[in-house]
Amino acid sequence: WECRTDPSTSISFTVQDESPGTVTASASYSFSWGGSGTIGLGREGSSFGGSISIPYSGENAQGGTITVSVTAADDAKQTDNASTTITLNPCTPPVIIG
Repeated sequence: WECRTDPSTSISFTVQDESPGTVTASASYSFSWGGSGTIGLGREGSSFGGSISIPYSGENAQGGTITVSVTAADDAKQTDNASTTITLNPCTPPVIIG
């Protein structure tokens, strides 16, 4: 049994756009243990995508959450938002008795 020892992990996501016209999209993220940022999303056809590198190894970690919010805007400056929260599993080495 062992916890992850990587220095970071990443989250990749895709946003589907079915509206006509030009649409731009960006994402913001925040960590429950502090820290946040924004990224622009690349467009491929009718989808936008992005990836966030997260400084979370999981080694002896107490878990936490990451919230990702995406905002899209069309030519008329109308916007739409969506967000999701991802729960990270804590990783505590087992106690061995014996």
